[in-house]
Amino acid sequence: MHQLLQDASTLRTQRRAFTMRFRSAEEFADFFISRCGPTLKAAEGLDPVGRERFREEFVELVRTHDDELKGSVAVAAEYLTRIADL
Repeated sequence: MHQLLQDASTLRTQRRAFTMRFRSAEEFADFFISRCGPTLKAAEGLDPVGRERFREEFVELVRTHDDELKGSVAVAAEYLTRIADL
């Protein structure tokens, strides 16, 4: 990555935000457990009982961060972008 940006005259970092929206906390958990690297790998390392407990705890975690009041789930997330002026 450094080689790609070595000719940049300036580099800026920008904090960005978006809201992840799902129909339910269960759908949110299932999406991450089945498709997202670290969460997928963590679940794969567990036996069936452990996976179910992991999912239950994930669902509860999602509910604690849910900003939606209507039954669906909305969880705020932040990420950084790196902008290079070439």
